[in-house]
Amino acid sequence: MKRIVVVFLALILTVSLSGCKSDAVKDVEKKIDSIGVVSLSSLEILEEVERAYNGLSEKEKQQVENVNVLTNARQQYDFLKKEDDERYKPIPLTISNVNDYLDISISTRNGNAERKYDGSYYYVGIYADVNIKGASPNFNYNNVSLTIKITGFCFDFLNDILDIEKEFTIKCGKGGNASESVLLTTDFVSNRQSFDGFEITAVSGEVVPVR
Repeated sequence: MKRIVVVFLALILTVSLSGCKSDAVKDVEKKIDSIGVVSLSSLEILEEVERAYNGLSEKEKQQVENVNVLTNARQQYDFLKKEDDERYKPIPLTISNVNDYLDISISTRNGNAERKYDGSYYYVGIYADVNIKGASPNFNYNNVSLTIKITGFCFDFLNDILDIEKEFTIKCGKGGNASESVLLTTDFVSNRQSFDGFEITAVSGEVVPVR
């Protein structure tokens, strides 16, 4: 009989304690239950619930039975946000990775494209048309510029092969696009010049994945 009385009193105490929750505590518990599935769009509701919870007294906080749901939801959101930030963080362009984000092509026009006469010599050159395009519309290109060295060769009047080169810097737009025509020439008489290739000697800027 004594044991039954003790159990009964314990039950009454439990019911009594559960009934002592303030309206503020009950409101916080309802807000926590409304969080639902956590995603990157959950920040607003999480901050609202956290403000409500932090506004409770220490005694009231201890009465919030589902506070672990709030804690887990915040941890899950922080994980998703960190993962998302990593996916969309800016990528610095370097010589080693520039071809992954830019399509670069150079073509020449009609071999000998221009003759100039200054009273002493004919200057003969070929135009190299440089075209750069962003490799994907899923990226924005910020302050991207490339320094390119174009090389070629020609034959002098003794029919010896001589190397010629031209280095220049070209800036890309936000879409990664740019174009420029570069004259590859010599300061002596030569009517046989050829484009040999090009090399990227410097790169600056970054690409940012589009959300």
